[in-house]
Amino acid sequence: TWPAADVPRGALRVCGVGAGMAAALARAAAGDPAVVVRPVAGDTGDLLACDVAVFGDGADIDVHYALVRLAGQPVLTVGGTDAFARDGGMIALVTRDQHVTFVVNLGAARRGGLQISSRLLQIATLLDGGAP
Repeated sequence: TWPAADVPRGALRVCGVGAGMAAALARAAAGDPAVVVRPVAGDTGDLLACDVAVFGDGADIDVHYALVRLAGQPVLTVGGTDAFARDGGMIALVTRDQHVTFVVNLGAARRGGLQISSRLLQIATLLDGGAP
């Protein structure tokens, strides 16, 4: 959940970062008027207009710099590696033994003012802290 002052109004703004990520997200959200998907490439400042930023493989921006820039902002950051969470991403979806698991960086979520569902936390690997 987002802090009261930053609760997404209207459609949830989901940004896809990386080759094909926005297209994949748009297919998943097809027909849902509550979700607006847009691609972000190059300018990390565009990420500040997102409610959720999903970083895919082959992101054409400096992911570490983007996470530093988003630190403390109410933008849920999602990536696909343990390193993403250690570098300050909030949630990483990681494949282990042919199963998708969650890594949650509690410190990053706290700094952004976001609260992660207790149900997700029960099944996730938790990091407390992490950069920046």
